Amino acid sequence: MLGTAWSMLREGGELLYTSCSLLRLENDAVVEAFRREQSDAAVVPLSPPAGVYRVGGGGVTFYPSDAHQGGFVALLRKEAAAEPLAMPSRPEGT
Repeated sequence: MLGTAWSMLREGGELLYTSCSLLRLENDAVVEAFRREQSDAAVVPLSPPAGVYRVGGGGVTFYPSDAHQGGFVALLRKEAAAEPLAMPSRPEGT
């Protein structure tokens, strides 16, 4: 689902990945794996509000409190795709 949504973004577009899980395997690990697969994906640092949270792996995990049930958020921005390396041209007559 993340890959499909990513393919619809234009360069400079942003995608907010969220989950209601507190598990690193379902949050930070997903974002880290996605970044390894998508060279044009960059994590945008977030400034979480005061409260009980953990920042790591590109996102913010909010632990349950009186205000909410907890969860995870990571903001991803689609950067310019890397230019493929040009093959050197062959000299004339070779």
